[in-house]
Amino acid sequence: MPESEKRNIHLTKNGFTLIELIVVLAGLGILSSLAIPNYLKYLDYAKVDQAKSMLNSAAADCLQGLRNEGTARLGKITDEAILSNELMESISYEFKADLKNCGSVLITTTDSTTPQRLPDLGFSISESGKVSKQAVDAGGETTAPAKSWAGSNTSSVEGLEDFLNYNALIAAAQATCKENLDNWLKSTGNGKTYSWNSSATSGCPSNPPKAESATCTTNGCNAPYYALDGKKVGTTADSYDAALAAKYGKICTEKTKAKRESTPPYTNPSSTSITITECGAKQFWFYEGEDAGSQKAWEVLYHKANNPNGEQTLSDGSKVYLCEGKLFEESEKSAYEICARNSQEFKCGKLVDEKAESNYSGEFIPDINGPGACKKTYYMCDGSTKTFTEYEEKCKKQPRMRDEFMCKLTGNSWYCEIIN
Repeated sequence: MPESEKRNIHLTKNGFTLIELIVVLAGLGILSSLAIPNYLKYLDYAKVDQAKSMLNSAAADCLQGLRNEGTARLGKITDEAILSNELMESISYEFKADLKNCGSVLITTTDSTTPQRLPDLGFSISESGKVSKQAVDAGGETTAPAKSWAGSNTSSVEGLEDFLNYNALIAAAQATCKENLDNWLKSTGNGKTYSWNSSATSGCPSNPPKAESATCTTNGCNAPYYALDGKKVGTTADSYDAALAAKYGKICTEKTKAKRESTPPYTNPSSTSITITECGAKQFWFYEGEDAGSQKAWEVLYHKANNPNGEQTLSDGSKVYLCEGKLFEESEKSAYEICARNSQEFKCGKLVDEKAESNYSGEFIPDINGPGACKKTYYMCDGSTKTFTEYEEKCKKQPRMRDEFMCKLTGNSWYCEIIN
């Protein structure tokens, strides 16, 4: 038998020729290269589906809380038995920044795989109970899962984070306002305080971008609220006077009304109470004509007017925190810190604008010890801020190759000056 035929028998005795074997091996290599990425992709899709399921459960629980507790629930964190960083760890997700309150939730991937396959997902809930789903499409593999969750609410810009952060601040302000009112009714319950003004959020959009205005603001705890003996009597001074007259008589009412209408409105000389003979043993803490109802409430009003920012210790040893005049109790310190940080960053932003508008040229850091944007380096020239690249190309002066001098002889000495 020819030698070539012997070689062929050796190669085919197991069912494959050499060429066929090479083709099979090449095919298996191609299949494995296709199968592994697809397998990973399907694993990521499963993670997204689980994240969506957890978000849906959290939103349902928040809605139930909204029905039971009112708008205060929107300012509180989601149930950690349903949605938490620990529960999301196995699916490569975590909360983004502080966006974990019922009013605004946003989760982001912890996976650094490129291209990104796990989109940012979240939701916001309005006072009326409307749930708006949100997502960020980072492009590529995130497009389909993002749109399947949020539809037209899918955003491709980081404006979503600003929008949800602002919603969270509003929800926290509402919750603080309601909690302060409830505490006041239980501990004081006499005179004037404030409840949340519904018009303060009547113009808030349900989708990015955020809108700061008189009808979408954190400063909504300004609706007058009058109570006597822990019960609401109305929203006007006349309603309070009527309730006071019904209990103590007309002369008592006239005396308290005179305190309110004096010029300037009467304020107790200190945080101690005063009494009015015709009103029996009832104690009054007048601040600018209104009865604050208790020593603590009087001190809070005093600090709001004179020390509107920072920690304050009251006469009973308790602490309160004020941020731009908004009150936070000791249990709300974390919410106060968020407010203080945002307030400081807003002021730093104003400093940046003012510095740029002054035609300053160079680098500028508003506050090296401040939070977030305050310690960021800004580059500016020509009346505006620039990116670092723009600054390097358009603003930074190039060193001169040589200087030209003009010199003149004065007496026995030469004096020279640079002329370019």
